[in-house]
Amino acid sequence: MKTPVIYDIINHGDREERVVNQEATMAAREKHKLIKERFRSWVFSDPDRTERLVRIYNDTYNSRHEVAPDERLQVSPCNPGLCPCQSPVRASAR
Repeated sequence: MKTPVIYDIINHGDREERVVNQEATMAAREKHKLIKERFRSWVFSDPDRTERLVRIYNDTYNSRHEVAPDERLQVSPCNPGLCPCQSPVRASAR
């Protein structure tokens, strides 16, 4: 989540200037912090929901699928002098 920043627009004739409104920005950041804390406590308040969401997160972002290098990348037959050696082929398969 991005940190909120509140801008005031000041007109200078034919152009506009955006200036950070410090007071409103600080109020928005405090509200943002409270919302994040409340959401965090809500997410972990139900053990079943917590387990399900942790499993989804781990399956999505923390898994590595090892594939044998030659399974995915097939190099067509070519001139033996021009064929890449197996090291770059394995590297590109990863």
